[in-house]
Amino acid sequence: MQKIDKLEYPLVSIIILNWNGGVEYCIGAVKSAIEQDYPNKEIIFVDNASTDGSYEAVQELFEEITCVQTGGNFGCAGGRNIGVDAASGELIFFLENDGVWPTNDIVSGIANIFLQNPEIAALGLSVVLPEEDISNDDKNLYLAAYFPGGASVHRRALFNEVGGFPYDFFIYYEESYMSYILYDMGYVVVKCPEYSLIHYTSAYSGKSRILILNTKVNILKTIIRVFPAYIWPLIFLYKSILCCRDLLKESEPGLIYEMFKAVFFDKNKSIPVKRISWETLMKVREIRRNKMKFKRAETRDNI
Repeated sequence: MQKIDKLEYPLVSIIILNWNGGVEYCIGAVKSAIEQDYPNKEIIFVDNASTDGSYEAVQELFEEITCVQTGGNFGCAGGRNIGVDAASGELIFFLENDGVWPTNDIVSGIANIFLQNPEIAALGLSVVLPEEDISNDDKNLYLAAYFPGGASVHRRALFNEVGGFPYDFFIYYEESYMSYILYDMGYVVVKCPEYSLIHYTSAYSGKSRILILNTKVNILKTIIRVFPAYIWPLIFLYKSILCCRDLLKESEPGLIYEMFKAVFFDKNKSIPVKRISWETLMKVREIRRNKMKFKRAETRDNI
């Protein structure tokens, strides 16, 4: 791939997805985005039909940002896709509605990484709790099998080429789904310990029936849609047994029927199959098991 000779200031879109995230947290997230020192950015606040007043508060306080109402709760995957559709930036920064960037140079630093390393398709930040130490002297990049959705950065052109996140993945595993395809396209996904997101809370914390079900269903859908044609049935059978075992351990045998019903009788049939090669599958598996550095381009002057 051709190296970039001159640093420019491409437009970046910072997308904050919200569903009842709380007024205080949402305001903190938007402020964190506004305070970034990058000179060419837009901020898009996407609301999945919140009922806690968080959307109204953000819309009233921040006239300089774009606010989008989805009209329903489309989950993480669908909501973030709607945000990308409303965006104009070459780089897409996803920011959690209950998270903040601890310094104002994160967007500029990561944009610099993307400009210098055109083979990077997606990048994940470190995610830390408020009580954890955010200082990290590790300036290396590491290959990653997936990225954290609300703390990730993407090349918009590649995000769109993949087709975005699968709309029927309400929550969980859409990051792995996309990462498989990006690797098969010849790009890489990396983790960047140098930059972090402080994550205060989560509306999805803890175990619930819907989260357990979504996780299992999306894993099986990924196998069907993405894994190599000649091997996916065997992997699907093996993984199905493991999923059933896990649901029995969780004392949720009723979810076994719901799981297979969602996998095989899903009303959404418009998502195309994008099969990866066996080599890509093994490569991602190796990355998942081992810590592997990504050889980044020589650091130039930051933006």
